[in-house]
Amino acid sequence: MPRELPQCVAAYLVPNTKRLGPQFDGMNPPTWLDERGRPRPKRPCPRCGREIPIVIVPPDLLKSYGWQPWQLTSVVEWCGHQIEGIPVPTADGRWRLIVVEGEAT
Repeated sequence: MPRELPQCVAAYLVPNTKRLGPQFDGMNPPTWLDERGRPRPKRPCPRCGREIPIVIVPPDLLKSYGWQPWQLTSVVEWCGHQIEGIPVPTADGRWRLIVVEGEAT
């Protein structure tokens, strides 16, 4: 006599279920925290639309990131896409990466 599968496994095996199925990619976006332990602001990735953090760096970490102020730099986000931007100072003394979208002509 065959055993019944647990409901969570059976739901995965049945296509187009609302709980699980082929459309379920199984990936939750990570939670990013700033240096004070607060959630960082997010924006959509310009290439895939997944949430990525807005990069804000304290001044003492600017060099460890390999950034030069006001110079084009790139960062590979968690979704795997390379984001290009320019570090600019904020009012509180930190540096924020302003994303450059598109191509220069």
